[in-house]
Amino acid sequence: MPKSYAEQAQGFAGQISDLASHTIETALNGEASAEIPFGYFVKQSAGRTADGTPALAALPSNAADIMLGCVVHSNQYNRETDLGEDGILPDVQMGVMRRGRMYAYADAAVAVTDTPYIRITANSAKLPGMVTNGADSAKAVLFYGARFLCATTAAGPVEIEFDMNTYLSGTQTD
Repeated sequence: MPKSYAEQAQGFAGQISDLASHTIETALNGEASAEIPFGYFVKQSAGRTADGTPALAALPSNAADIMLGCVVHSNQYNRETDLGEDGILPDVQMGVMRRGRMYAYADAAVAVTDTPYIRITANSAKLPGMVTNGADSAKAVLFYGARFLCATTAAGPVEIEFDMNTYLSGTQTD
C-alpha cells in the first residue's frame, strides 16, 4: 500500500466529484458520426425503443431540446471499439448523470457566483454541451437547478452541482 499519493490540483471532465447521492442513467450515443466527450451535457434525441433499452443521447442543438444530463467518465470503455480521439463513439453506451456533483467542461473562466448555462450552438472552440456563464440566449440556455462549486481561470473542467429534474421544471432553486 502506498504511503502517499500525488495530489491532483483539479478534477477532469466527466469525473464524479462527490460520492454523495447521485443518479446516473445509461444512454446510447445517438449521434450519426460525432463523438461525445466526457463532461459534456447531452439532450435526449429519442426515447427508449423497448423496455430495458437505453434512450438515445446527442449533443444539444436548440433551446427546445430536452436535456438528459452530463456524460460521466468510466474506465470500463474499450479504447479500440468505444472511444475515439474526442470521446465516446456513436452507438456506444455511456453513463449520463441526472443529479449530483461532477466536473463538466466549461467553455470559459467561471466564478462560483456565476449563473450556469448549457451551450447549444458552437462558437469557435466553444462547443454544444459545454457549460458556460454567458447569457447569450442564441447560443446557450439557462441551466435551472445548477450551480458552480468552484471558480476557474480559463476554459476546462469545473465542478458543478445539478439536478436535471429541476432543470426540466424550469425553476431555479438555490
